[in-house]
Amino acid sequence: MIDFNAELASKDIDLWSFPIEFKDDEDDYPYSTDATIDFSVELEARSYGVKSIIINTRNITLNSADQNLIIKIFEASSINGIASDEWEIVDEIDLKHKQIIPDRLELDWIEKKAYVYYG
Repeated sequence: MIDFNAELASKDIDLWSFPIEFKDDEDDYPYSTDATIDFSVELEARSYGVKSIIINTRNITLNSADQNLIIKIFEASSINGIASDEWEIVDEIDLKHKQIIPDRLELDWIEKKAYVYYG
């Protein structure tokens, strides 16, 4: 297993039903966010080749204005260090470009799901 850490700019992040307390009035875009995604890649290999590629997002850190949201797999999320709801992280993988890089993030505050797209 190999661990990675990637940064995503606000233009690559879609926020659904974003809570107003994260609003940043200083930016042109009212919900200016950046995210850091911690993930691991594991290969299941055989003598004849690679049987499967397993990607697991472990942690998503989202910064907006003075708010800091951390979403962890199988744990309650936290906002500025205070425990909040538990989120589900869904990894979507497209290997057509022959790379494994998180290139888009969608956060659904109603369903409490984080969709991380790798491609």
